[in-house]
Amino acid sequence: MSDTSIELSRYTSRKGNRLADSIITDGDLSDLVNSFETALSDIRKNTETNVVIDAFGRMLWQYAIDFAHGERNHRRLPGTDDRPLYWARLAMRQSLRQWRPRFRVDADRLADWTRRLEWSSRGVTATSFSEEDDAIKVLISGFDPFGLQHHPSASNPSGAAVLRLHDTTIDTDEGPVRFRGSYSRYATPTSTTVWSRRSSGRT
Repeated sequence: MSDTSIELSRYTSRKGNRLADSIITDGDLSDLVNSFETALSDIRKNTETNVVIDAFGRMLWQYAIDFAHGERNHRRLPGTDDRPLYWARLAMRQSLRQWRPRFRVDADRLADWTRRLEWSSRGVTATSFSEEDDAIKVLISGFDPFGLQHHPSASNPSGAAVLRLHDTTIDTDEGPVRFRGSYSRYATPTSTTVWSRRSSGRT
């Protein structure tokens, strides 16, 4: 079974589905997940698909950022909880997998759409810095929850940290430091890449 299938099986299992619905609801993401499914059903042309997927992926990422910063009042979970982003993404991937468009779709095209949703909803497409910005630039990466086969309600502090720090600026003696963040699918050593006005390096 592929990694993608394993992840989706967590969502589609009876226990996983109940847990996901609860976390998505408490994370105030039900409307977004349902709207994505509706938007897919409204697509008439193949050329519209990328636009819809990119837009909803970016919205999910931005919603998660807003939650982490306490900017959404209807959320029942604390801003340090990154699980709504994870489970909402899986719900949207399942909607994409179950969608039956009005035009022919092969396995490669579906894989490409899934990748677009993954990248946009993980902040990968939102990590660029303005070249005109004179701040020290730091790109940080977090990871999905892991160990879900044993602890399906698990979260990941590295993911929560990324959501909280993304698009923030901290003033230091060396000057302003601006952060961008993204999620990786797999647990690898956390990396932080720093771009400076004077030098560049990796720590």
